[in-house]
Amino acid sequence: MDILANAVKETITIGKPHSEKKAFCIALSGTDNYIPYLGLTMMSVYQYNKYLPMAFHLFVNGLSDTDRKRLCEAAEMMGNPIYVHLMNDDAFQSLVFGEKTAVFFYRFVLANLLEAKSDRVLYLDGDIMCCGSLQKLADMDLGQAIAAVAPDRLQKKQMRQIGTTGFFNAGAMLIHISEWVRQDIFHKVVDMAHDSLTKIDDKGYYEGWHGLKYNDQNILNVILDGKVIWLPKKYNYIYKLNRSALFRKKAENEDYHDQIILHFAGSVKPWHDWAANWPVVKEYRKIWLDSPWKDVPPSAPKSRKDCHQAAREYRVTGQYGKALHWYLEYYKRKL
Repeated sequence: MDILANAVKETITIGKPHSEKKAFCIALSGTDNYIPYLGLTMMSVYQYNKYLPMAFHLFVNGLSDTDRKRLCEAAEMMGNPIYVHLMNDDAFQSLVFGEKTAVFFYRFVLANLLEAKSDRVLYLDGDIMCCGSLQKLADMDLGQAIAAVAPDRLQKKQMRQIGTTGFFNAGAMLIHISEWVRQDIFHKVVDMAHDSLTKIDDKGYYEGWHGLKYNDQNILNVILDGKVIWLPKKYNYIYKLNRSALFRKKAENEDYHDQIILHFAGSVKPWHDWAANWPVVKEYRKIWLDSPWKDVPPSAPKSRKDCHQAAREYRVTGQYGKALHWYLEYYKRKL
């Protein structure tokens, strides 16, 4: 199946488009149940960039009537249009391995699909909160670079594993659309993905990546090596809400006030109810309560891993009754 030709089933325009082509394009992707969090990312971007004309593009595999109504409210509040691209997951099945979902590969097609809209697009994951101005990204001279990216938190280890000169987290990328299309990055990614699927074991580990699993981020790093502009880490700062086990080194976070794009890339997200006492989460929830998604409740622990993380959080913050409850729940599920 031709992925590009079949990737999008339908595009829905919500809100009034800007008359000029100077709107800064921002793209987000996720499954249909992730739309509230994509909405929160959009609202945080708007919070710090009210002066900047923007056009939001959501690449999702479904849209409920409720979320469509909320997106209409969001577009009106922001004064910026939202384009919802309903994706065809069947088009991506040749790239998917194991339990991975097609959504991980949506970012591969967005540059080609938005070529007529803009020369650049800022791609953001849905577990991101914007904390500052994006004007420098909107105005940046990208030259012949394919993208502008920020180093991953574990960059030194990961670049050794896959043999690149750097390693970026693909959750925030300023993509130079014309260069992406001119250098045919989409088809290079697809070719490498298909080739990689013949070189992985049954657990998903790729034979040439020294302990790393097959995924879209590693593929992008290999193909874009030496073809990117490196941004300061504040443009994709990996902020950990996970609590470490008792005898493991604690993950240290820098002051979130100093960052522009905060990325909650760990297993604990700001919409998890046990993370409510983090100062940065309190700021995230202020935006939440002022958004069309204010009636969506925080998520309680669901998986065994959630129970363990909740127990650690409550132990560290001195809420020992709750900690005991979730430790018991964790061991019950483990046994």
